[in-house]
Amino acid sequence: MKTRISWTFLFLVLTLPAWAQMQEKELKLAYIEQFKLLAVSEMERSGVPASIKLGQGLLESRWGTSDLASKANNHFGIKCGGIWDGPTYYKKDDDTDANGNLINSCFRSYASAMQCFMDHSNFLLDPRKVERYGFLFELPRTDYRSWAEGLKKAGYATDGTYHHKLIKIIEEFSLFQYDSLNTAQVMASMGTIPSGTLAMERPPIQLKNSSVFVFNDVEYVQSVSAQTIRDVATRHSISVKTLLHYNDNLYKADIPLPIGSRVFLQPKRKSFRGKTRFHLVKKGDNMGSISNLYAVSLEALYTRNRMKHGEEPLADEKIKLRGGKGKTPKLDVPAKPPVFPQPPVFNPILNTGGGSNSSSNPMGESTTKPIPSKPNTEQTQPTTPSNSAIAHPVTAPQYYLVLHEETLDSIAQKLNTTSDTLRKINNLAPDAAVRPGMRIRIR
Repeated sequence: MKTRISWTFLFLVLTLPAWAQMQEKELKLAYIEQFKLLAVSEMERSGVPASIKLGQGLLESRWGTSDLASKANNHFGIKCGGIWDGPTYYKKDDDTDANGNLINSCFRSYASAMQCFMDHSNFLLDPRKVERYGFLFELPRTDYRSWAEGLKKAGYATDGTYHHKLIKIIEEFSLFQYDSLNTAQVMASMGTIPSGTLAMERPPIQLKNSSVFVFNDVEYVQSVSAQTIRDVATRHSISVKTLLHYNDNLYKADIPLPIGSRVFLQPKRKSFRGKTRFHLVKKGDNMGSISNLYAVSLEALYTRNRMKHGEEPLADEKIKLRGGKGKTPKLDVPAKPPVFPQPPVFNPILNTGGGSNSSSNPMGESTTKPIPSKPNTEQTQPTTPSNSAIAHPVTAPQYYLVLHEETLDSIAQKLNTTSDTLRKINNLAPDAAVRPGMRIRIR
C-alpha cells in the first residue's frame, strides 16, 4: 500500500508541471488568436509592429490573466503619469515611499481592450516622449529584435532582461509573421471576410498603409476583437452619433461588435454602383446585412423595394439594389392566402396582415378600411352556396421585431409562449439565434 501511494505521488509530481505548461500554452495561443487582428490593425494605424504589440501584451498581462488586464483592461502596464485624466486602477508595483516601502501605483483603466491597444500606440507616439521613443519608429517594422532592444534602452520596463523575454516569446509563437500581414489577410485567414452572396465584380479596395477599405465608393473598416462603435469613432475622429447614423443605427455604441463587421465611415450610397441589380436572398440574410454587404443605405433599400421598415425578405426573394422603385417578384413562392382585418397589435410586435388598403398608425391601431363591392345590377336567382364558395376567415400571420440584446427565450417569455414553439413556427434550427432587426413569426 505504501509503495502504491509513493508511486502515485511520484506520478503526480512528474505529470502536474507538464499539464500546467500545456494549459499555459493553450492560454497564450488563445490570447494571440483573440488579439492578433487588433494588433495588425494598430500596426497599420501607428507603425508599432504587431509582434511587439502581441509580445508585450502577453508578457505584461500574463496572457490576459493578470488583475490589471482582467479588471482594468490594461494589457501593457501603462501607469497614469502626469497627464492621464481617465479612470484609474491602483496596485502595488515598483513605486515606494520616502522610507523605501512599496506603495500602490496608479495605472490607467480602460473600458475595453481596444482602447488599451490604441493608447499603448499613442503612448509610444506621444510627441512629448519623442526623445525617448521616437527613434523606434525609424526602425523597420519587421525588425522585432531592434524594437525589443530599443524598448529596453528607452526604459519602458525596469526589468534588465525585458528585451530577452520579449524576443523569446515572439520567436516561441512566431509572432513576427504578423509584421508582414495586413488586416485583410488576417481576416481572410480567420474566415471573417464576407463571401458567397455577392459576385464581387469590384472587390473592396484597401487604402495604402491603412485599415480602411472602399466599396461602392464608401469607406469602411472591419471590426476587430472586442471593438465597439465608440472605439471606431475615437480612432477615426468621428462622433459616435454620426457613426451610428452612417451605419443605419444597426449597432449599439458600447456593445462589442462581431469580428469582421463592416463599420462605414461615410454615408452609404442610395444604390449599388456595380453591375449587380438584384440580391437573391439566402437563409440568414436580412435587410441590415444586405445593406452592409452592398454599402447601400437601409432606407434606400426599403424605399426601392416598397417595403415597410422592420419587414424582412423571404428566402429566394430578389431585393432590388438599383433602378426604379417597385418590389420584385419572389421566386417559387406560393401565393399568399387572402387576409382579413385583425385586432390592434402594438409595437414591437408587427401585424403584417391586411391588403393594399391596410395601414397602421403610430400607436399600432388598425386603420384597415373595407373594400367596397361593386353593385350588382343584374337579377339573379338565389342559389345555395357550395362549400367551395363559402369564404372562411383566414388568420393573418403576426410577427415580432427583434430588439437589441433580446434572445428567443426572452421573447418567448414576453409573449407567454415557449422558445420551442417559436422555433417550430419559424423553422429555426435548435442552435439558431435571433438578431436585432430580425422579424420572427409569432402566430
